[in-house]
Amino acid sequence: MIKRFFKLVFILLVLAFLVVYFLGEDPPAQPSGRTPQGTVTAQPSDPSLVKALTAGNFDASVASGVHLVDFWAEWCGPCRAIAPTVEKLAAAYAGRAIVAKLDIDAHPEVAERFNVMAIPTLIVFKDGEVASRLLGVVEEDELTAALDAALL
Repeated sequence: MIKRFFKLVFILLVLAFLVVYFLGEDPPAQPSGRTPQGTVTAQPSDPSLVKALTAGNFDASVASGVHLVDFWAEWCGPCRAIAPTVEKLAAAYAGRAIVAKLDIDAHPEVAERFNVMAIPTLIVFKDGEVASRLLGVVEEDELTAALDAALL
């Protein structure tokens, strides 16, 4: 009798878990721009402000002015993680610097030319020359500092 009771309780618990798991409500969404700790996060910006570079237009594009070029690939998780920051910088530096992306899978010859061995690699160019190079998912402050130094 007791054995049947525990078996029934176990079955009911499993069923309750399955109902909650498959039919349960999604957790409430966090307010826009705030993390659970209450800190402000980067707001999404317009990805169309980020220029797409290719092997054909790369040299002409970075030849003059300041450019931040994100060497990335679609399959790269860290590249996707830093994309909102890159888009935010494109909006913040509009008119002063150009923010661009180069897909290393589509244009490996450009990545090889600049010794891009890991992605994301972000390179700041000033008048066609490498001004600074950042590797990995870097903080927005580091990218801002690199762009500001190149703009001086």
